Amino acid sequence: MTTDFVTKCCYIMGGLQCENGLLYHVSNGDPALLEGASLQCPGCDGRGVTLTPLAKQFIVFLQTHGRPFLRELIQDIMEEQT
Repeated sequence: MTTDFVTKCCYIMGGLQCENGLLYHVSNGDPALLEGASLQCPGCDGRGVTLTPLAKQFIVFLQTHGRPFLRELIQDIMEEQT
């Protein structure tokens, strides 16, 4: 699955690989669900996808410009109601 904002997690390290957010141990080409440790992938926090650079830029934009705008809009609405 690939869109403009997310891409499939491709975490592979030390015989472990991510499949839909869960860690699998790969031996002899056969993946087996990891047991006795954290099952969630540390690369995608168990989501199975990671953010693209475009998505990261969009989040920064929303935090920089969207949050202050929404905060002011909500304050104006609350003032009008009182």
